Amino acid sequence: MSARSMLGRRRVLLLGALLSAVAGAAALPAVADASPAYQIIDLGLGDNSVATAVNDRGHVTGDRQGHPFLWRNGQITDLFPNGEFGDVFDINNRDEIVGTRPVNGSTHGFLWRAGVVTDLGPLPGGATSFASAINDRGVVAGTSEVSGGSLHAVRWQDGVPTDLGVRPGGNISIARDINRFGVIVGDSDINGFNRVAVRWTRNGEIQSLTTTTETSATALNDFGDVTGIVSGSTVHGFVLHQGEFTEIPAPPAPLFPGLQPLGINNRLQIVGNTNPDAFVWQSGQLTTLPTLLASSVAHDINDHGLIVGGSSTSRGFDPKEHAVIWKR
Repeated sequence: MSARSMLGRRRVLLLGALLSAVAGAAALPAVADASPAYQIIDLGLGDNSVATAVNDRGHVTGDRQGHPFLWRNGQITDLFPNGEFGDVFDINNRDEIVGTRPVNGSTHGFLWRAGVVTDLGPLPGGATSFASAINDRGVVAGTSEVSGGSLHAVRWQDGVPTDLGVRPGGNISIARDINRFGVIVGDSDINGFNRVAVRWTRNGEIQSLTTTTETSATALNDFGDVTGIVSGSTVHGFVLHQGEFTEIPAPPAPLFPGLQPLGINNRLQIVGNTNPDAFVWQSGQLTTLPTLLASSVAHDINDHGLIVGGSSTSRGFDPKEHAVIWKR
């Protein structure tokens, strides 16, 4: 399950503000809107909140006003009770959460476990790190600055970082998701410019997933199915299933059509955002998810089909995003 900017942050509204100028869950707030297939439910966390990940127990993590939270059966836990800022990107089935936070003028990845925060610092020679995903064995995938300022994909196990390196001839690699078996996906550059979706095996071998350049793998499931983004004149998605590469085209839009897959579950359901709405894709069928008012984005989906993300409650350049879930 499972990315801010190229470093794996899933919180993107894909021009929504510009264009607009539960299985396992209980004690839910009132339904704000509905469609024949899905209901959208406001988690009641107010403006500038977003849900970024959900585990198979229906527990949700995200941030409100820049402060990370854990939502469990309607109860809210602040990850940093002293009011620290941070971003959270993933949660596993043991309610272990990873993300990033400011540390001494820089940014470090962190692991939150039962109220204890562990700093996931950078590789030797680097100043910044970003923790993007965690599996049920507590292995964390992310990215770290290295000596010279480049970014390398990294795996933390028991708090110890391992540099996963780059493609031959490359300088940068980004890790975005990890599955239960320790397989990691992301992207790595080619000769310092174009990037290509890659996979790191459990032993750290890096493998290109496609010959198509300007691709990035954003998420994978436990069966090794991968989804991601194809950049170009129009940004769209792809899914790699049993070795077959299938593109997910962007639906028509009045301006700047695009589609970004951000999460995938073991039922081969994919979620993300189009321009400007959240979607779920399965078996070639793209379904637009309902919104609170205007634009929305779906960041993650668990194996029960519960979807989490954010939806705006006003139009214009101040969309007032609210953390939401979608359920059938």
